[in-house]
Amino acid sequence: MAGPTPLYVDPAINAGSGVGTEIDPFGDLQYGLDRQGTDYTRDAVDGNQFVLTPGTPEILTGPLDKTGYGTPTRAAPLVIIGAAGFIEGTGADEQAEIDGNGNSIWNDAAQDGIHFINLKMHNSGAGNPLLFFDRYCSMQDCELYGPALNGVFFDGFSTAAIGNFVHDTETFGISSPQYMRGNLVMNCGTTQVQPTSQCFMERNILYVENDTNARAIYLLGSTVYNIVNNTMEINGSNQR
Repeated sequence: MAGPTPLYVDPAINAGSGVGTEIDPFGDLQYGLDRQGTDYTRDAVDGNQFVLTPGTPEILTGPLDKTGYGTPTRAAPLVIIGAAGFIEGTGADEQAEIDGNGNSIWNDAAQDGIHFINLKMHNSGAGNPLLFFDRYCSMQDCELYGPALNGVFFDGFSTAAIGNFVHDTETFGISSPQYMRGNLVMNCGTTQVQPTSQCFMERNILYVENDTNARAIYLLGSTVYNIVNNTMEINGSNQR
């Protein structure tokens, strides 16, 4: 099995342009998804990887929509990944950015095989989750922050949140992951993390600076959880 077939997106150019190659990238992520069947054929065996150039934010006009692209699967996923980049003149790392512009970035709880990697994602607006998806999905090495209802909500099994920084959302930071490692979740409105059934959590930091109502972790019922070597600190009068 090969890796996902790459396609390229550079938000700095005309939004309705490009063919998705490295030298002629799409100017917009949704435009690139919609050009399946015209500029490229979806890789139904290994999936596709949309590589987003850092520097200029991808600004959405609605949640990302897979209608034109087709249906990803566990074996043939849809991967949206930020390219490695540097801020000109400083040598500092720069992360590719998706601005929800008041919209969820991904909001399809019936969809499997979606992965967001090495991205800064924010501004889904009050009442909207930044990411909401189903089984065989992951979020890796991303920064997520408000205004947003929550950072990410997983609605199925075989999901993972690894190496992310999630902060300053209205309610949950990360909800219902099945595997969670190396995340920093802080200052989310009600709960930093709500794990799902059979969740394995290790080496995460859950922190609230000063909130009388926020909690580090919320466990439901008598479900079995595996919580190992995490750091949790809540500063406020109603710590839990």
